[in-house]
Amino acid sequence: MMQIKAILLYNHTGEIRRINFKLNQVNIITGKSKTGKSSIIPIISYCMGRSRFQVAAGVIQDSVAWYAVLYQLNDLEVFIAKQPPELGQARNNQAYFEIAQQIDIPEMQALFANSNDDAVVDELSRRLGISPNLNIPAEGETRESLSATIRHTEYYLFQPQDVIASRSILFYRQSEPQIPQAIKDTMNYFLGVVQEDRLSLIYQINNKRRELRSAKRDLEETKSLIAERVNRGISLVIEAQQVGLLSQEHQPQSFGEALELLRTLRGWQPTINPIVVEDRQFSLQDQIVELRREFQSTHEKIHAAEFYIQSADGYSREASEQTSRLQSIHLFEDSALDTCPLCGTQLLKVSASVESIYRSLLNLQSDLEVVSGERPELEEYINDLRSQLEEVRRQINQKELDLQAAISEQEAATQIRDSNARIARVVGRISYFLDTTPSLDDESAELRIKVERLQREFDLLEEQLDSENLETRRMSILNIIGNKMTELSQQLDIEEGPYRFDWRNLTVVADRPVVPIVMNQNMGSAANHLGSHLIALLALHWYFINQDRPVPNFLVLDQPTQVYFPPEIFENVVGLEDAKDEDRQAVNKIFDLLFNFAEAYGLQIVVLDHANLDSIEFQNAIVDNVWRGDYALIPLDWEQDT
Repeated sequence: MMQIKAILLYNHTGEIRRINFKLNQVNIITGKSKTGKSSIIPIISYCMGRSRFQVAAGVIQDSVAWYAVLYQLNDLEVFIAKQPPELGQARNNQAYFEIAQQIDIPEMQALFANSNDDAVVDELSRRLGISPNLNIPAEGETRESLSATIRHTEYYLFQPQDVIASRSILFYRQSEPQIPQAIKDTMNYFLGVVQEDRLSLIYQINNKRRELRSAKRDLEETKSLIAERVNRGISLVIEAQQVGLLSQEHQPQSFGEALELLRTLRGWQPTINPIVVEDRQFSLQDQIVELRREFQSTHEKIHAAEFYIQSADGYSREASEQTSRLQSIHLFEDSALDTCPLCGTQLLKVSASVESIYRSLLNLQSDLEVVSGERPELEEYINDLRSQLEEVRRQINQKELDLQAAISEQEAATQIRDSNARIARVVGRISYFLDTTPSLDDESAELRIKVERLQREFDLLEEQLDSENLETRRMSILNIIGNKMTELSQQLDIEEGPYRFDWRNLTVVADRPVVPIVMNQNMGSAANHLGSHLIALLALHWYFINQDRPVPNFLVLDQPTQVYFPPEIFENVVGLEDAKDEDRQAVNKIFDLLFNFAEAYGLQIVVLDHANLDSIEFQNAIVDNVWRGDYALIPLDWEQDT
């Protein structure tokens, strides 16, 4: 149980303004407008672990140096005090925190920041009984997980003036971004839809799921490695066959047979390479070049000799023809140079022309004799050259054959070296494979046993986790709350029920056979909106109390009568003499409901209102003086001092 015992304000000189509250009852602060009533909710919220400061600017901020609230938390008292934020700031998370059986309210000089809002929230949540919890969004949703704390109970504790009769929103701060989802997420915990130890079980399940997933992954990887190892062993056997280490007849039928075959290859030794003198190739190539030069030279000599013979044959033919012509006419038969070769007359003097003709004839005859004499020698010379040419050709062919043999020999040696290198590479891979391959035991057996064990543990934890559908549980609880709402609605002048709380849309619905009446859609009348807020909040608190849920047992209502008595019209009215009978009756029913509810269930209800009913119950419930005249949240003399 957590309720408000007092609100305390410290001015700058250390004076304390204290407002005491009664536990388990209705507490009424009544007074005219602008007396500070609407600052009560921000003060309580600020001193319950909220860092944002929302007290209205003006005389309150100008006068107050410390804001404090004294709570009754089960059998302990909790005192929380906070200074306003520094100038220009909107937040302050530093706080003075004290908890004891009974607290002596400290003087202002004794106040200092000994804690912060997060620590305050953690401590209040723990002592209130909020167990470790976590709302985990459904798969595919992007929002983060959320743990419910005392901060998330504010939605059920406060109904400010702009909320209590709103058609659009039902809960405090519901209009702020992300708050509607936070309300729905944490309401599952506060209603008890989820188990108290659910978070612990979820943590265990998540950890076990991670272990199981890791073990399964290891098992799959091991199976994959085993399969890969088998394939690799068979592949190495095939490689050994390709390089001639094994014959094609070896066809292992299992991984074990493959290993045995591979083990037999570890003693392989390379074939000795033949000695190949590479200089021999160069020598043969040089000899071939020289022989080709000799061949070319001999060929050129034969060509020259044949050309000479051809030229001599031509000359011989011409000379023979000329000689034959001269001889055919017997010009020089038995003649001398002193006889005319033409007429045969004895010449007294040898003629130069006769001498020239005669000499030419002699030269022709001499040349013919020389040519005829040289021809046999030339032919023999050419024949010798041709023999030499054939010999050189034969030598060239032989040398080329020798060179080809040397090259073939070198290629054979290279092939042997390459073959040895290939085999050596294969043998190296085989050796590495054999060195890194464990025994033939089933390596996955131990992992399979581990996976089976983790799966059993995981299944057992899931069985311990509430297996009932959360939606079904929530609907059942909301139906119970809806029945209470319907019961409470019968005490007010609002639409007839049945009523229910729409969790998905955070609104109130009055069911009808054809078209339901939804508060934030088609529900008319501010009185119906006000009534929907009251029955929903009271029904929720009824459920919290009956089920002993960890929600503070107080509800602060700001201006619940504004629907019937607008402050701008009734702000100076102490009684309700000027009100319409039906409005007066509706307001009386509201307070009768609040008084009866507080008495029946021990809920502390704080009403902040400008109305002042003249009923005995109402007057007895007023705390502090009526805030009219010189009385207000801030004493008049504080205002004068500012």
